[in-house]
Amino acid sequence: MPFFGVDDVLLLLASTTAVLWAKRADIVQASVYRAVNFMTHSPILASKYANEAARNHHEPPLLLLKGFDLQTARKSVGPTDFFKRLPALASDGLRPSRMSYDEPRKGLVRTSLVNEYSECSATHEVPDVPHRRYNPYKSNPNVTALIDYSEEEVAENIRRYSVAAVHSLFTKMESEANWEAVIRVSRGIDRAQLRLRYLTKSNVEAALRVLISCATSTSEPAIRSDFPLTYYFTFAEDMLLDDGIIIALFDLSRYSEAASIELYKSLLPFQAEWSPAVYACSLTTTARFSYDKTLKLYEEYLQAQRRGAWTSNALLRPIKQALVSSSVMQEDESLPSRDVEAIRLQYLYHIMIPLVVARDPARAKQFIADMLAHDPESAPDVFLKCLANDIGKEFAETYLKKTLAKKNGGADGALLNLNHSCEGGSSQIKTDRCALAYSLYTLKPSVMNLNSLLKVILRAEAMEGSAIRSLPQSWGRGVFESVPLTSSQEALILARSITEHPASHAVAEVFLEAMMLRKQFVVVPILAFHVASQGRWATASRAMAIYLSNQRGRFSQEEISLCVEAAVYEGNWSSALFWVERAHAKGLKLPVRIYDTAFSVSPHWSWKAAWQVVKDMRAVGGVCSNDGVLHLLQAATEQGATAEVLRELSGASGVD
Repeated sequence: MPFFGVDDVLLLLASTTAVLWAKRADIVQASVYRAVNFMTHSPILASKYANEAARNHHEPPLLLLKGFDLQTARKSVGPTDFFKRLPALASDGLRPSRMSYDEPRKGLVRTSLVNEYSECSATHEVPDVPHRRYNPYKSNPNVTALIDYSEEEVAENIRRYSVAAVHSLFTKMESEANWEAVIRVSRGIDRAQLRLRYLTKSNVEAALRVLISCATSTSEPAIRSDFPLTYYFTFAEDMLLDDGIIIALFDLSRYSEAASIELYKSLLPFQAEWSPAVYACSLTTTARFSYDKTLKLYEEYLQAQRRGAWTSNALLRPIKQALVSSSVMQEDESLPSRDVEAIRLQYLYHIMIPLVVARDPARAKQFIADMLAHDPESAPDVFLKCLANDIGKEFAETYLKKTLAKKNGGADGALLNLNHSCEGGSSQIKTDRCALAYSLYTLKPSVMNLNSLLKVILRAEAMEGSAIRSLPQSWGRGVFESVPLTSSQEALILARSITEHPASHAVAEVFLEAMMLRKQFVVVPILAFHVASQGRWATASRAMAIYLSNQRGRFSQEEISLCVEAAVYEGNWSSALFWVERAHAKGLKLPVRIYDTAFSVSPHWSWKAAWQVVKDMRAVGGVCSNDGVLHLLQAATEQGATAEVLRELSGASGVD
C-alpha cells in the first residue's frame, strides 16, 4: 500500500474539488433520484425531483474565481465609482480624480478581471487555476547519470548541465577509474560539438589519468597502452597538459617511433611554455630518432635557462623589490637577498653525452667538460652509459683514474685535463669493461646506475660468455641486497632489464633470491617465468611457492600453470597435484597442455586422487587430451584399478 503524506492529500483534494463542483448537477441528480426512489418506490416521482434538483444546481462554477462572481459582476465598473471606493489621499496633488478618464489608462492596473475575461467562453466552463512555475533545470537527473549513458544519449543531454557539473562528473569517473565512461562521455561531448565548453584542461587531465592508470596497472592492465595516446591525439592535442601526464604518455610511446615523434610534434607549438620535464622527454625522444633535433633542443634549453624561464620566484620578484624599497621592510632579514637558483633540468647530461659520444666524438670533450664544471655528481652515471663504445670507455677510464688519484692524494682538488693520465691510480684500473662498470657503480650506488651496470654486464656476457668472471665473487648478491629501492616500480625496472637478455639466467637467479629476501615479491613472476624458460625449474618452483604463499589466495591462471609445470619437471609430483587441486578450489580452468603435463606424473599419485582431479576438471569446465587419458589409464593399470577407472571414464564427458 502506498504511503500518502499531507502534501499528497492536499494535492488530491485540490484537484478533485474543482471537478466535483463542475459535475455537482449530475451528482445531485443521481443522489436525489436514489433517495426519493428508495423512500417512495416511485420512479416517476424520483425522476421529477431529481431533474428539479439538477436544474437548481446547473449554474456554471463561477465562484471558483476567488473574489468574483461573473453572473453578478458583468456590469462594467465605471471610473468614477472605482475612484470613489479608494481611500482619501493625503496630498491633493496626487488625487486620481484629476486624471482624464477618457484617455487610455496605459500602465495602470485594469479595473476588473471581469471586464477582461467575461467574454471568454472558456472562463465559464473551466476554472481558471494558475499553473506552478516550471523550472526546466530542476527536473534534470543528476549529472552522474551520464556515466551509464551511451554516446548518443550523452550528446543529447549534455547541454542541460553546467560546466561545473560536468567537471564534477569527470572527477567522479577519475575516483572510480571508470575508463569506459570516460571514453563514452568524451565522445558524446565531441558528437554534440561542445568540446570547447566541456573538455577543459582539467577534465581532459582527469580522463587521461584514468586511462594511464588502467593501461599501466602492474597486476593486469585493463586496456591497451595505445588507448591514452589515442585519447590525447583526439581530444588534447591543442593544449599543454600537466608534466606528470606528458611523462607518462612519452613512457607509453617509447616502443613506437611514430607515436613518439607525433607526440613530440604536438608539443612544439607550446615550446615557449615548456617545463624542464617536457624538455627532458623531448630530448630523450629526439635522442633516439633524430640527432640534429636533439642538439637544437639542447641549445634552446640552455637559452631558456639563461633567460631564467624557470626561476621559482620570478612572479614574486616585482613584489619583493617593492617591499625591499620600502623603508619599513628594508631591515627585515626574512626577505631573501638574492633570487632562488633557477630550476635545472635533471639528467640533462645523461641524455646528451652518450648521444654525442656515439654520434660526434669530436664534440664529446666539450660536453664532458661542461658536465664536470656544472654537474660533477652526474659523472659516474653518465660514464656508465658511455661504456657501450670504445671512445666512451676511454673517457670512463680517464675519469676513474682521476677520481682514484684524488682519493689517493695524487692530485689536488682542481679538475684535471681529460687527456691527462694520472699515474697515482693507473695501476688500480682494470681495462675490462665489466670491471670498469662495477668500479664506476661503487662511486655512486643507485637504481639507475645498477640498471646501467646490468646492461653492460649482460651485453658482455651475451658476446663473450665469461664476462661475469672478471667481477668480484660477491658482487651480485651484495649489490642487489644493498641497492637503495624507494618503490616496487624500481625493482620492476631492474627485473625488466635482466629478462630482456636471454643469457642472464645466472644473474636472474641471484637477483630473484635477493628480491625475495627484501620482500619485493612483485618481481617474482616475471623472473620465475624467465628462469623457467631457461630450464631452471627448481628455482622457479621454489620462488613461485614463496610468492603465492604471500599473495593470500590471489593468483592467475598463468602463475598456477607455471607452478604445476615447474613441480612436474622438478620431480616434485606431490606439489604438482597440490597446485592442480588449488586451482580447482579457486574455480580456475587450466590449459589442456597443463592437464596433460600433470597427468603424465599420475602414476606417482593414487588413482583415486587422479580421478578426483578429473572430476574437478570437469566441474570447472576444463578438458584434457588423449595423452592425459592414457597417462591416467597407465596409472590405474599399475595400481590394479583399471576396471574402476574405465567404469568412471565411460560416463565422463570432459575428455577430448
